[in-house]
Amino acid sequence: MSKNYEGLSLETIRSALHYLDYECSDTWIMAGFALYHELGEDGFDLWNNWSSLGSTYDKKNIKSRWKSFRKGNGGRPVTIGSLIYHAMNSGFKFDDNKKVSPHVIQQRIERQERDCNLAILRYSETNTPDDKKRVYALCPEK
Repeated sequence: MSKNYEGLSLETIRSALHYLDYECSDTWIMAGFALYHELGEDGFDLWNNWSSLGSTYDKKNIKSRWKSFRKGNGGRPVTIGSLIYHAMNSGFKFDDNKKVSPHVIQQRIERQERDCNLAILRYSETNTPDDKKRVYALCPEK
C-alpha cells in the first residue's frame, strides 16, 4: 500500500533531505527532481543549500542543473514520495502529523496544473521530443 505524501511541510521535507547522501550523484538528481515536482521553483533554495554540503558542489552551474529538472526525467515523474522513501531507508522517521494546511496543498496543486498546462501549450507549438518529455513529467494524468 502506498502512502500519501501530499502536502508535507517544508520542515518535514528538509529533515528527510538531510538523511540522503548528497555525495551520491543518483540520489542528488533524484532529490532535485522530487523537490522540483513538489515545490516548483520554491524548492531551489532547499536543494541548493543541501547540495552545497557536497564535495563536488558547483556554485556556477547549480542553477542550470536545477532548470534541467523542468524537462522531467522522460518517464514517470519523480515525486516527493521517492525522496521520503529513500530517506526512510536511511533512518528518517516519517510523522503523518507534519503536513501543511489545505490552502498550501491547493497552491501546490494549482502550480502543478499551471506548469502542466504551460508544458502542453509549448509542446503543441514546438512538437519537440524534449517538450513531449516535459509534458509526461508534469502531467502524469494526461
